[in-house]
Amino acid sequence: MKNTFLRQILISLIIIFIVSCIQKEAENEKIEHISTNISLQKLSLVSSDSLSFKITYSNPNNFNALLVFKDDENILSKTEIIQDTTEIVYQKVFFPNDLESISARLVHSEIENEVFSFDLPKLINQNITIVSDNQSIFKKTLSKNKLFEIEELKVNNFIKYDFTESDILILEDINFYSDYLIEAIQKFILSKKKLIIFMTPNLNQSIFLSQTLSFPEIKAVRGTSKNQYFEILEKSDGDTFLKNNSQAKIFKFIDVKNFDNNVDYSLSTNDPLIIKKNILGSNTIFITTLLKDDWVNESFNDFIYDIFLDFIYDEIVINE
Repeated sequence: MKNTFLRQILISLIIIFIVSCIQKEAENEKIEHISTNISLQKLSLVSSDSLSFKITYSNPNNFNALLVFKDDENILSKTEIIQDTTEIVYQKVFFPNDLESISARLVHSEIENEVFSFDLPKLINQNITIVSDNQSIFKKTLSKNKLFEIEELKVNNFIKYDFTESDILILEDINFYSDYLIEAIQKFILSKKKLIIFMTPNLNQSIFLSQTLSFPEIKAVRGTSKNQYFEILEKSDGDTFLKNNSQAKIFKFIDVKNFDNNVDYSLSTNDPLIIKKNILGSNTIFITTLLKDDWVNESFNDFIYDIFLDFIYDEIVINE
């Protein structure tokens, strides 16, 4: 009698074990049918303390699983994978300062399959100098980024400048360029570092700046008020900068000539908004509007910030 009872318990345990194995095998098969494509949104590396990922997945069996982002020990973020059709989601993952790598894993119960891994590159802080007649508007945006050390200089026509210690030079709102300032900019250009220029309607110096600093020549200022605005034309269907800042509007811009067909972005009038040039080895951006609220709306600042980050990305991110 006792042996029969023990035999029944043993048979029950074996059946439970077999059923558990079959169930686990079925779950393994279902989780393997989930396809994922994960890509890092590269500007998130240099813009904040979180990484943004574009996740495309297909879950044909409607299997309930989690997509978990982890470092070596800690869970950083979770996303539910439940839909039975192809979905695209964007996921932000906040990370500690000492994070070296991150992985994504499909998780259900005791099953855990790694589907993505990424080693964080080394990031180099940048010394940025902003020169302006007035208090810098762009500095307010840049100051949020912990990778930037920013020095702001007010224009003084009677002093000599030295920008050689700067990694990036921004000329934001300058109505008159003194000989001292032009000399310092020329010296910076010869160092082959990156230069960003917000053009001003400086008609009196237009030809002179074209000859000395390769500025596009100014024809006129277009636009008058906030009742009418100019749209930014997309460069391509995959223009994420403009799609992410679709509310960006320009009320006034500087109409220019002699820009050598180096237009990166244009306005709905087919006039250039952003011109990229290489001046004696220095990669340079000319922006044909200002960040003042009677020239652009607030969303335009975010658009220009993305353009700026993309422009200097290779200076910050070191892939060893």
